[in-house]
Amino acid sequence: MEISNQKLGGLLIAIASTQLILLLIAAEALYPGYNISSSFISSLSIGSTGSIFGVSLFLFGLLVLLSGYFLRTFRDVLINAAVAVIGVAAIGASVFPVNSGIPHVFFSSILFVFGGIAAIGSFRIEKPPLSYFSVLLGFITLASFILFAFTNYSFGLGSGGLENLMAYPPLIWALLLGGYLMNSESGSASRARRRRR
Repeated sequence: MEISNQKLGGLLIAIASTQLILLLIAAEALYPGYNISSSFISSLSIGSTGSIFGVSLFLFGLLVLLSGYFLRTFRDVLINAAVAVIGVAAIGASVFPVNSGIPHVFFSSILFVFGGIAAIGSFRIEKPPLSYFSVLLGFITLASFILFAFTNYSFGLGSGGLENLMAYPPLIWALLLGGYLMNSESGSASRARRRRR
């Protein structure tokens, strides 16, 4: 059975997001005294969970970059650029743990921001209602990032809870996008194939 570039790209994105979600949950459970409200996700990058976090985030970045190669047929500059930046930022955040200081903050911030941008921008290649849901997930990520970075307000969730609202919506979006790409022919991909014929 022949697998199209679109389906292969979707599979890689789904694998990337699934393994990161599951291993983040495992790391949170294994980290001594971890509290979802007061502990930062980045704290998982050091100590007993450092290897789990680092390997999982590095694998996420690598698979996302690889998926971008197969999804280049979309000819969508915004999506292609966002995917590339997300992959590089994830690898950077995995190489530089939280105790590295500025490098980790830089790569993590880029990862959150472009995760939200990619989710919102994906409405260009998705069909409703997924496209609407993706925009919502992207908005939640960016709004949470603004609150986290520039205010002290967290809706009572704590700084850790607010960080989770930045991290998990893009991962949920990536998982949904992967399933969408594996099980449908998006307009962009179909148009690209028609142009080649």
